[in-house]
Amino acid sequence: MDEASTYYLIDLLALLLATVVVVPIFHKIRLGAILGYLTVGAIMGPWGLALITQVELIRHLGEFGVIFLLFILGIELKPEKLWQMRHLVAGLGLGQLFITAAAIYGVAIWFDISQQSAIIIGFGLALSSTAFCLQLLAERGGITTPMGRMSFSILLLQDMAVVP
Repeated sequence: MDEASTYYLIDLLALLLATVVVVPIFHKIRLGAILGYLTVGAIMGPWGLALITQVELIRHLGEFGVIFLLFILGIELKPEKLWQMRHLVAGLGLGQLFITAAAIYGVAIWFDISQQSAIIIGFGLALSSTAFCLQLLAERGGITTPMGRMSFSILLLQDMAVVP
């Protein structure tokens, strides 16, 4: 095993150990697992204590985690359920995307940002993190509720909007 691989494994082990300690504490004080993960990353990352030296490799590992989360969603998503949600996906998803993009566009124009940049900023910031939102919904048992289904519809359209 080369030296870089050894450092990567040490970084990964340290990160997992810190996560095993911090996340249950955050969960116990009702701050949620996501905030625990963010805190561990901020403390151990290059702008914190700089305990993680192989940041790029850890980042790639994180991308795999998001990909697997989306695969799990795809596995659990029944095609007939998706077909039933098509109006929610189109209506709520597009509505949220365009209303949020328009509001952010307006703020950007107000700050004297060029029209092209304001459009890009508006649509870029109108998108949410599916992984983040679904983790919050799952923690609170809200995925199967009407609000959870509406949230999932919006997230699904946002994911489809990013693909092209």
